Amino acid sequence: MIVMIVLNKIAVRYWKISESQKRVNWCTSKMAILCRISTIWRSLCKSNKSVRLNERYRDVEIQAVDIILELLNLLTLIGCNDIERVIKHRIDQKEGKEIPNEETEIDNSDA
Repeated sequence: MIVMIVLNKIAVRYWKISESQKRVNWCTSKMAILCRISTIWRSLCKSNKSVRLNERYRDVEIQAVDIILELLNLLTLIGCNDIERVIKHRIDQKEGKEIPNEETEIDNSDA
C-alpha cells in the first residue's frame, strides 16, 4: 500500500501549529527561520544514531524531520503555493531533465 503525503497540506497545518505556539507569523523574517534550522542542524550533527529503549524513532530521524518542517514554514513564508511541484521540478532538473517553467514557455512563444 502506497501512502501519499501531501506536503502542501502539511505545510499549512504546520504553519498554523507554529503560529499558535507564537514561533512564526507573517512578519517573521526568513533569517529567524534559518537560525532555527541552523540550531536543529547543529544538534543533528551531534545526535546519537541509535534508538533509545521505548522510543519509536531515532533522535537523528526526529531532528531531520524538524529541519524539513522548518523548511516548510520557510516555503510558506515566502509564498510557495505548490511545494510538491517545485520539489518535483527541482528533482527533474538534477536528473538532467530540463523542464521549462511557465515563464520560460511564455517568453519563448513570443520569439
